[in-house]
Amino acid sequence: MRIGFFTDYAYPGGFGVEFAVNAYKSGLEKLGHDVFIYAPHDKGVKDDGFQIFRFRAIKVQKNPKMFFNFPFLPVGCSLREVVNFKLDIVHTQSPFNLGLLARRIARKQKVPFICTHHTDLPTWIRENMLEKWLTPHLAQWWVGRYSNQTDAVIAISSKIKVALEKMKVKKPIYVLPNCIDLKLFYKDRSGAVELRKKYNIKPEAKVLIFVGRLSREKNLIFSLRALAEILKKRKDVIFLLVGSGYQMDELKKTAANLGVAENVRFTGFIPHDEVAPYYNASDVFIMASLSEIMPLTVLEAAACGLPIVVLDDAAFYDTVFEGGNGFRVKEQKPEAFAEKALRLLNDEALYEKFSQASLDVAAKFSIEELSKKLIEIYSYVKNRSDNFL
Repeated sequence: MRIGFFTDYAYPGGFGVEFAVNAYKSGLEKLGHDVFIYAPHDKGVKDDGFQIFRFRAIKVQKNPKMFFNFPFLPVGCSLREVVNFKLDIVHTQSPFNLGLLARRIARKQKVPFICTHHTDLPTWIRENMLEKWLTPHLAQWWVGRYSNQTDAVIAISSKIKVALEKMKVKKPIYVLPNCIDLKLFYKDRSGAVELRKKYNIKPEAKVLIFVGRLSREKNLIFSLRALAEILKKRKDVIFLLVGSGYQMDELKKTAANLGVAENVRFTGFIPHDEVAPYYNASDVFIMASLSEIMPLTVLEAAACGLPIVVLDDAAFYDTVFEGGNGFRVKEQKPEAFAEKALRLLNDEALYEKFSQASLDVAAKFSIEELSKKLIEIYSYVKNRSDNFL
């Protein structure tokens, strides 16, 4: 099959959506399918030998890159060429901008039109934008309307499936999680000492790691407060924050006010293919966000053998198992979160048990296995569409 992936984010980029797109592209191609990417034009990326259509865009964020796209202004070819380029499946990752182009192409070519939802958009807007009422309601209306113009919807977790049903999405909704490249993320502690040295972390220190955007929905101020509680019991704990975002300055000030700044390290933006050594130089992955849908970073950490501590939320029900490979902390208090992290840091046998369990969990989310399931969804939707036509 000839499959088109439409994405409004940078490609390649620094968001989980793009990592998921790239992983599925790789898996589908290994199964013998042709995958074409429709993405914003990025002057810093060369596409030599790459099956990709680029569209004029304005960069609105540097790291990770984010663009505002103009979906009907392709670069290097005409809009007619883009619209007439034959596909068997149109699969968009967004209901906006290039998602509108995807809808037009699917309708013109009369091929199956599928949308994957990676974000509960109304909730994200409430947590990140100043206007908290009208914009979320408009987003909810649009996501529902757009989804009902597709042939099928893919939700990356049961959590977003429930949210879509509340938005009155009537089309079939398939749950297909993000997949992970186990050739890129795997347990290998060989470079841990050198990487720790780069950030002035002692070899014997215990390292908690977070990987992702430094933004409010990640609840990182809560994580810093939990660190302050941990340091009351253990002084050798470092919190490594891998990523960049608008909240960095606020987080640095908060760390200073809490008296934990000496135990916090900010790496800034790290390219995705360079992140694995950071997991492997750490001991426990922590995430206090309640706005996640199914974070790839949890899978990446698990694939590197890290136990995981999160606040209890449906986003983690398939990847973090209470008392198995981690803890889902029900009580939303820094002290309760700190207590679970300390259990792992203080009990070597428990730590090893959770570490092995994390490796077992990650193995279920391989590119190879989940790409086969995606093809099954395509085939089912295509058969239904053919019958309808």
